[in-house]
Amino acid sequence: MKSRFELISPHDLKPIEDYSRDRVEWLMSKISTESLWTVPICVSSEGFVMDGHHRHQTALALDLSYVPIERFEYKEVELYSLREDVDVSYEIIKSNASAGIIFPYKTAKHDFPELRESFIAVPLKELK
Repeated sequence: MKSRFELISPHDLKPIEDYSRDRVEWLMSKISTESLWTVPICVSSEGFVMDGHHRHQTALALDLSYVPIERFEYKEVELYSLREDVDVSYEIIKSNASAGIIFPYKTAKHDFPELRESFIAVPLKELK
């Protein structure tokens, strides 16, 4: 089976929702202290960040050349809104991306398949 993991530029990723600046600061400190990237960013085939917006922003803030990602197809994941007043669907995500619109923080929720590949942590120096 082909691995879903890749190393790509964080600049090639397209966020679909906002994030917490405080959480990014905390994560930057943690990753820098450990010198290890332990969780891949979950990304669609189009490059939409499905899960890992804080890690994406951390990679940009640390000026990393690469970031580990795990790719998924939208047909593999369950997608729903965490907000009663905001509809979320694959079609809306694609439309928003074309228009440069992102959802508010903690809006889109993706449930991934239970059987996911094991990820081996990457030393931070290999991502510079």
